[in-house]
Amino acid sequence: MSTRMLATLASAALAATLPTVADAATQPLTQETVTSLSKTALKSGGYHLRSTWDCQERSSRWTCRAQGRKVQRTYRLKLTITRRSTSSSIVDRYRLVAVSTSRPRHRDVVRGRDVSTAPAPNTTPTPAAPPTPAAGATRANPLPLGATGRSNNWDITVVNVVPDATAIVLAENRYNDPPGPGGQFFLATVRATYTGPGSDRFMGSFRLRAVGPSAFEYRTFSNSCGVIPNEIPSASVFTGGTIEGNVCWSVSAADATALVMFSSNLEPGPPYWSLR
Repeated sequence: MSTRMLATLASAALAATLPTVADAATQPLTQETVTSLSKTALKSGGYHLRSTWDCQERSSRWTCRAQGRKVQRTYRLKLTITRRSTSSSIVDRYRLVAVSTSRPRHRDVVRGRDVSTAPAPNTTPTPAAPPTPAAGATRANPLPLGATGRSNNWDITVVNVVPDATAIVLAENRYNDPPGPGGQFFLATVRATYTGPGSDRFMGSFRLRAVGPSAFEYRTFSNSCGVIPNEIPSASVFTGGTIEGNVCWSVSAADATALVMFSSNLEPGPPYWSLR
């Protein structure tokens, strides 16, 4: 077999044994680069491969060993390739040490380097994080207990909550039915101040609704607790007037741990109040 064919087969074997590295941030040596530099080193020293390269990689430093031939002599070849990267350039250095296998011993060292321009840094700006919604704007970020939110000319504040008011409601009227299996009565004390012109009726038992992790909407009339203590009044209120009282929903125990209230005339929407 000719030495040219051996060299071709050896280069193909080297390319097959070198892993591909694709970490552009550190610009590591790639299989194409190592294969190219091995050919350059052999050509510079006038050597021809007699065996395939046996390579090992450690911390961007490649060490390869093989047998080669030059002018009727056989040599043990050791090829070392290293890379050094800067902000403006990439320098690949190779060092080929050849030691003859027959006496008298002959040792030869071939050195070289390849300098290329470092790739331009990634200047794509990092997308700005989306702004955090204002408190009360979403169910995930409701107004905290005691905070005031405005809805349709009413300043509304959740003053207090009793997540499991079942005993309180049942004691209020002996004709009240208990909640269904897995349910409980949730009582909230609400204060509302009218800020619009003239007068208006708050209608808390219709306006105020709740929703929990199940995403099920609770209404005081379809999820009724029955007769409750100190129910919020529905009388007309003039500008600057304030009313306060309780609303109650029959909810599932699972929803009671993370219930959120909202004010709705026709469609649900912000603001949202935390009931925790």
